[in-house]
Amino acid sequence: MARALRNGLVFGIGIFEKGKHKSKIGGVRTTPYAKWLKMIDRCNPDGEAQTRQHTYIGCTIHPDFIKYQDFAEWLVNQPGSLDWHLDKDLIVPGNKVYGPDTCALVPREINTLFLGGNGSLMLGVVKKLKRYVAKMANCGNHIYIGSYATELEAHVAYRLAKANVIECRIAEYPDIDCRILKVLNDECKHLRDLTVPYTGRGCS
Repeated sequence: MARALRNGLVFGIGIFEKGKHKSKIGGVRTTPYAKWLKMIDRCNPDGEAQTRQHTYIGCTIHPDFIKYQDFAEWLVNQPGSLDWHLDKDLIVPGNKVYGPDTCALVPREINTLFLGGNGSLMLGVVKKLKRYVAKMANCGNHIYIGSYATELEAHVAYRLAKANVIECRIAEYPDIDCRILKVLNDECKHLRDLTVPYTGRGCS
């Protein structure tokens, strides 16, 4: 991704200033700088990201993230690993603003648990001949849960399986942001409470 300058701004949005946080080391972009550029591209109406993925249309950046130095300082002080995803809508479903109060670093294995839906059937269910198959996606893989006689049975199996996976991920990543931990625990409770409908969190 080339750093396009428009009116002195990166992608017409961001402000790059030299300072404590480097943009390159040994000719290679640093992780904070690469994440900053990617975030700005997602919020650029003329950028590649919105062309590839329409869910980024309408995304904006909080003033605290406009300057690279400010963003990088926030980023390096976040719980977890810099290699994790910069997520904007797990804490606030449907959020379109990249900012310090809504963003967090999230492992790919957790972030991809909350992507998309699957059409007219209940979440986690596809129809195969006269049976209903429960499955879930994670990290680009489709996890087969089971085949059931009714759509509701398959959906319930999906919910319980997803809750189990989330609980495993919580144990796997004890150093995750406490705001994300709360989201995950609340999600497990919702998934296991079969008296309440579940249609997902609306993340992208």
